[in-house]
Amino acid sequence: MRVAIVHDKLVQMGGAERVARRMLRLWPHADFYTSAFDPELAAREGFGDVHATFLQRLPARAEQTRWMLPLYDRAFRSLDLGGYDLLVSSAAMFAKSAHSPTAPHVCYCHTPVVYLWHLRDSHFRELPYRAGVRLAASATVPWLRRADRRAAAAVDVFVANSNAVAERIRSYYGRESLVVHPPVDVSAFAADPPADDYFVVVARLYPYKRVDLAIEACAQVGVRLKVLGDGGDRKRLEALAGETVEFLGWVDDDRKAEVIGAARALLAPQLEDFGIAMVEALAAGTPVIALQAGGALDIIDDGETGLLFAEQTTASLVEAIRRLDSASLDPALLRERAARFVPERFDAAMRDVAARALSGYRSA
Repeated sequence: MRVAIVHDKLVQMGGAERVARRMLRLWPHADFYTSAFDPELAAREGFGDVHATFLQRLPARAEQTRWMLPLYDRAFRSLDLGGYDLLVSSAAMFAKSAHSPTAPHVCYCHTPVVYLWHLRDSHFRELPYRAGVRLAASATVPWLRRADRRAAAAVDVFVANSNAVAERIRSYYGRESLVVHPPVDVSAFAADPPADDYFVVVARLYPYKRVDLAIEACAQVGVRLKVLGDGGDRKRLEALAGETVEFLGWVDDDRKAEVIGAARALLAPQLEDFGIAMVEALAAGTPVIALQAGGALDIIDDGETGLLFAEQTTASLVEAIRRLDSASLDPALLRERAARFVPERFDAAMRDVAARALSGYRSA
């Protein structure tokens, strides 16, 4: 069976890229396509031969690729994907615009395009240029929404990575989806390093991730914080942070497991589509303090595997951090709940989805 896997872009490793890499292991002879990629990263992370669109020829650093947004739909539609038996897209943007005249299309949707839908306003406000440029970018939204809906209508089977994303797909695209949670290598977090007295955040450092709430809350409570991740908001966050906050950048998996495993808790103040870092924390026996919304609702059981806070404010997060001392959270139970997300379950579910697509099934 000839399989094509199409992923949005490969310029940094995050949860979506880990899912795409797992798809390549599930279908090891598949051809891998993306809009643009970092050759060094692709080689280091085991993506093999990568086929890119014409966007690969445009000079842009990783943090600048969002300026290519008006070009993604055209770029993916330009791919020649004839002769395949199955097309699987890994999409938080326009990878789902790819089309094969010979193959059913399964779209694993990490979220509908955030720039166009549920986080649209916050993303355009965060563009680091003057208001005129932001207004020009906003003016493209109606056209891009039409392109996004057209691409969604051509998908045969939608797969959502969480129940929250399934609801967004229903709301924005008018389509139903099957929920298949992302694969998480929980075994990599099985070690039990000595406990330390700090909290940890794992996130790409962009304003919508709300790492500033974690910094402010930890400062108010008087506890240490370690930040794993990098991104365009790092300088602002470092200026906001005091001496009790340590920025570690991106670290390898062994170091990440060590830092998460020794922490008192993982803080997740952002609205997550799913939240792989939350599962990794549970696998390490580390409780999670998360916003009561989005993918966290599929992962965290309040009072059992962590604590949920209702409002995306410093005060609400502070209250949850202070509740941790009186919470009775069993590390063994946390690890047990993390096992729901092992890669083998993802593999089995995606094989079933592919079989349904090949038999003619189409999402309503």
